[in-house]
Amino acid sequence: MIFSASYRTDIPAFFALVDNPYNRKPFRVGLRPAEVDGIVFWTRWIAPFLGCLDRVAAYGVPFVVQYAATPWESHAERFDGIAAMAATRGMKLSLCAQPHLLIDGVADAACIDPDRLSRIAGKPIAAKAKPHRPTCRCAQSRDIGRFASCGFGCAYCYAR
Repeated sequence: MIFSASYRTDIPAFFALVDNPYNRKPFRVGLRPAEVDGIVFWTRWIAPFLGCLDRVAAYGVPFVVQYAATPWESHAERFDGIAAMAATRGMKLSLCAQPHLLIDGVADAACIDPDRLSRIAGKPIAAKAKPHRPTCRCAQSRDIGRFASCGFGCAYCYAR
């Protein structure tokens, strides 16, 4: 199973050092490396999580960090600026389910991407397709966050 941590709240920003901040209605997930195919972390403020990355890597489970950058005056300005900044750091900007916003330097992607996690893991990771929108290519995952627990209060966030 691929775990999403989390599109419901910014776990890396607000809960990086907390053992279990999530859902009031508990559910159990196996987090032993043999039970986890990969983890997708979502954040708009990576700083609190940077000190945890070595521990996460040592856990032996492939992971990616989806980083949201806000605010910008326009989509074109946002993506031009972020794509250039990412390129200077050896990264590539990508967008999920928004083909109308793709420009040079910005790639189409899936947020929950077993192919990407497979490349990181060096072994195949299988997951069923589970798109959230018509142009979405995301795979099935289990989100371990809780709605309305993020402190940012972004107006555009569907997890509020």
